[in-house]
Amino acid sequence: MKKVLAICFALILAASMSFSVFAAPGKFVSSPSGTPAPELIGTENETAGCTAVVVLDPYSQRNLLPADQRLKMETAYNQIVTATNLTDLNAGLAPIAEQKNVATADLAVSDLFDLRYTNCPDHAQHGSSEITLKIDAPANFVALMRLNGDTWEVVENAEVTEGTGELRFRLAVDGFYPLAVVVNAAGGDTPPTGDDSRIPLYAALMAVSATALVIVLVFSKKKSKKKGA
Repeated sequence: MKKVLAICFALILAASMSFSVFAAPGKFVSSPSGTPAPELIGTENETAGCTAVVVLDPYSQRNLLPADQRLKMETAYNQIVTATNLTDLNAGLAPIAEQKNVATADLAVSDLFDLRYTNCPDHAQHGSSEITLKIDAPANFVALMRLNGDTWEVVENAEVTEGTGELRFRLAVDGFYPLAVVVNAAGGDTPPTGDDSRIPLYAALMAVSATALVIVLVFSKKKSKKKGA
């Protein structure tokens, strides 16, 4: 009997934990801790002979970063989650959304990551880099933002190229910058509540587990009464 109870509790716990993985916090279309970051396809440094290597770190790997950089990533996350509307972070998103016929209430972040550089001791003098990323649901792309110090800035030249669907932009990667891909959460390719394709399965699992638990408890109670009679 104890084994059956333990199995039931384990199933319910597993199912409830699965819900937290697929839930979308705040203004994210999916959990940044459970989804892969954009793929860094290529970089081209503006200055010839520059040996800098641009590195992309997803939010899910923030714990591998130095403490100050991890704090910046978590600050970016908290500001996005607590924003009533992403235009609260940068008012410049409003005209961009209007131009793309997207309601500001439908703006959300699909990816949170950082860009930094290594292998160049004097890179601050070498200008900007052309960055190319592969992102999910490029058709829903609205804008790219970066947290520069305490200010969210729109990366003005960020755009998705036709045909390849790659996100390209030019940025001076001369420090550590959290970046957020802003998308239309109401777009056909981006589910507004994250990846919820397995939610019915987990709901059914929880229902079955709860039912089994109730049955076991009822029979256990009846058995106890018979013994006491």
